[in-house]
Amino acid sequence: MPDGRSRGSTAGVAVAPDRTIWARDRCGANSCAGSSLDPIIAFSPDGNVLRHFGGGLLQMPHRLTVDASGNVWVTDNAAKDGRGIWSSSSAPRARS
Repeated sequence: MPDGRSRGSTAGVAVAPDRTIWARDRCGANSCAGSSLDPIIAFSPDGNVLRHFGGGLLQMPHRLTVDASGNVWVTDNAAKDGRGIWSSSSAPRARS
């Protein structure tokens, strides 16, 4: 885990076309509300942390998928509107 933090409720993983393993973690708990920790974490196939993002943007990451182009799609169960896309090749950006 990044920065030696504890794993929270890891509700799912997805594997990208380049074999990057993406996990959604609920910030060491069951929710990211009020946390600045990054809930979206990318791992190499051998388990090393590659990058992480989403801190302060998601309260309860619920579904994570990776499309054929390597874009990471995340829904936030607390937002109730299913928004969120981040490209694995660029800086995180919210999108509705």
